[in-house]
Amino acid sequence: MSDVDQSPTTTSSSDFAHGGAQSSKALTAAEIKEWLRGCIEIPKDKWRTIPDNSHVSYVKKDGKFVKGGFIRLQYSKDGEHYIRYGSKLASWPGDKYYREFTIKLSNTSKIYKRVSQDSIFEFKVMQMNFDKQMQTVIDRQDQLDGSIKKIVKLIKKLHNIKSLDDMRNSMS
Repeated sequence: MSDVDQSPTTTSSSDFAHGGAQSSKALTAAEIKEWLRGCIEIPKDKWRTIPDNSHVSYVKKDGKFVKGGFIRLQYSKDGEHYIRYGSKLASWPGDKYYREFTIKLSNTSKIYKRVSQDSIFEFKVMQMNFDKQMQTVIDRQDQLDGSIKKIVKLIKKLHNIKSLDDMRNSMS
């Protein structure tokens, strides 16, 4: 395999059915949007930290969208950075539906990573825990505000102060 950006040019319908969701047909904006549902765009400075076995799609500098596949390897050669990905997560010798491709990162404008359902579940649990803790803080703040108002009222009563103006006048 050469070190240049290799993207699939043709696949059969059986390739699509077996996870090699590549096609030479240009996708419409609606098809790309649907394909990217459940994906997040990875900031360029984080591209080299995407974990192996993550499913990625990408946009080349020329604007062509590539459905991508599962990261197998990330490497550098002659100062250039590359990602090698496969059409399926698992393969075996002689698997006619498995193909590998290489992305040259300098020829890429955007990379999207499919978010695993486990990550979504974990995020939702963390968000619920955060929301509960935040509500506890808000409730405690409300209690403190009520206590402060009672203390101020008591101080005013003890010093026979009816308003802030009364206090200013008594000090002068």
